[in-house]
Order: sequence, then C-alpha cells, then structure tokens
Amino acid sequence: MRHERCSRGGFTLLEVLVALCLTGLALTVVSRGYLTSLTGGRAANERLEQLRWVQSLLAEAALHAAEGPAVTSGTHPAGFVWTVRLVPEPPPRNQADSEPAGEESDASTSLANARLMRVEVTLTSPAVLGSHTVALTTSRLIMIENANAKP
Repeated sequence: MRHERCSRGGFTLLEVLVALCLTGLALTVVSRGYLTSLTGGRAANERLEQLRWVQSLLAEAALHAAEGPAVTSGTHPAGFVWTVRLVPEPPPRNQADSEPAGEESDASTSLANARLMRVEVTLTSPAVLGSHTVALTTSRLIMIENANAKP
C-alpha cells in the first residue's frame, strides 16, 4: 500500500516563525526611529523656546540701554539661567580731525549726543540632551538726553 501525501496549501511552522522574527525586527527599527524623532523634536522645541526667550531679553535690554552699563541675571520658570550685560563700546574716532576747520557736519553734531552700547544675552539650559548655551550680542546706538536742551 502506498501512502499518498496530501498537498494542502499553507505554511509550515518554520516559515511562520521566520516571518514573525522578521516582523519583530522591522517593528523594532521603526519604533526606535520614531522615538529618536520624538526626542529630537522635543530638543528642537526646547531650543526654539530658548531662542525666543533670548530675543525677548535682548529687546528688553536694548530698551534699558540708555540707563548705562549693567549686568542682570535670573532664572526662567522652565529652568533656563540667563544673564544680560550692557557694556559701553569705545567711542568712534573723532571725525572732526578729518574735516576742514570751521565746518562741522550735522552727523557729527547728532553723534555727540549718542552712545554705542553692546548688549549681550546669554542663556544656559539643562537640556534634555545635555546642557547647552545660547548667546546673542548686538550693538545699539542710544541717544542721550541733553540736559541743556530747551523743550
């Protein structure tokens, strides 16, 4: 007697196990990439918030630059530590030396009532991916009120 083998359509147990292993590996790679993108997005949002805060501090410091040199610092509610420095820049070289005697330009007259201030803002943050620092520096020309001027 001969035994005939039935040919049924289907997968063997070994084929199913290999397919499950490959699917597991693919899901591991995809989930790791997803988690990495979430962490990167979180860090990018944190840096964007820091940059906005530094720009805000820079704008505020520029408004108070006329008050003279100063150093202020504080802590943001999110844990950022910031410092603002207002430093006077050295005055530009006297342009009156290069002009003919007796002729004074309107520009040099108006610059006599101005002061150049350097505004530096530094923010240090305990970030998700390690501590880092954001720093912005600008110069502002501040007009000084003349006490002898008549209203």
